[in-house]
Amino acid sequence: MAFELSICIPTHDGRVENLKNTLDSVFNELMPDIKDKIEICVSDNASKDGTEELVHEYKKRIPGLIYFRWNKNMGADNNFLKAVEISKGKYCLLLGSDDFLKPGALKRILDELRHGHDIYTFNRSNFNSNMQFAGNPAKLLKNGIKEKVFYFETKKDISYYFDSLKSINGAFGYLSCQVFSKKAWESVDFDKDFIGTAYSMAYILLSILKTNSSLKYISDCLVASIVGQDSWAVNGARKRILIDLNGYKMLMEKIFDGYIDTKYYTKHLLSMNYGIRHCLYIMTTTEDAKLTKKDFIEIAGYSKPFFFFIDILKYPYKFLRFLKHSIKRTSKKWKQ
Repeated sequence: MAFELSICIPTHDGRVENLKNTLDSVFNELMPDIKDKIEICVSDNASKDGTEELVHEYKKRIPGLIYFRWNKNMGADNNFLKAVEISKGKYCLLLGSDDFLKPGALKRILDELRHGHDIYTFNRSNFNSNMQFAGNPAKLLKNGIKEKVFYFETKKDISYYFDSLKSINGAFGYLSCQVFSKKAWESVDFDKDFIGTAYSMAYILLSILKTNSSLKYISDCLVASIVGQDSWAVNGARKRILIDLNGYKMLMEKIFDGYIDTKYYTKHLLSMNYGIRHCLYIMTTTEDAKLTKKDFIEIAGYSKPFFFFIDILKYPYKFLRFLKHSIKRTSKKWKQ
């Protein structure tokens, strides 16, 4: 049976409670008029936290649920690819096992799929660990654009798209914010060098942009994430940052060499996430600040004058942060 949409959920050890929220959010969207159009696929990276038992419980409620379990941890990228591989839908949504669908998301997505674009991107909301709304990150596109279709027919179309972005997530840096044609996904000759980078999905989706494709941007927040659950950050701030720096440099060079100015767009995309404010925070809170500064300059093409400016600002920035936290602590004491 060909489904309209496969919800592909890669998960790993330690995520079982989050996965329950994720599956609940999908199950609650399966209204009678759409449930036969939706497939749910879970790829389990050898978890030992009760995930297998949890999924089998959900299979009683969702008989068509597909479950695959690796015998050993194969790394995030292999798990992303497997989650899509086991699906049978015309389109796929790779949904992180610590993310969840917002009410009405599936109906909206299915309605959009009738237009037949290769990729759909949309925004997300943030929630805290108590499931309370914690704001919306920056929109993917500039200038308050609500909807826009991009057609990729020339090299200039790729540059135009990147220049329209406000968030690096528009370049597929976040797992749960895009739906894509499985046919288009499978048409890409995957480069195995991206196994272990955390950017296997981004490689495939960015490669699709070179194939006379179309992408529709939707400004609505259709998914939500829990803030403070970045599993890539467990090995420290510098290593987390290096994932992004090396990842986007590699993506630009491997996919777009000869199409666009890869050095310019590597820095252009990274600066959306690592601008002045974020770099100030990194330089004042990271133990390996000097090495991290070197990484930004040598890998991402940031300038030495930029970091000279950051060095000037970091002392007043540290004072203002100290003042802000002192006021918060004092305010809490007064309330008590």
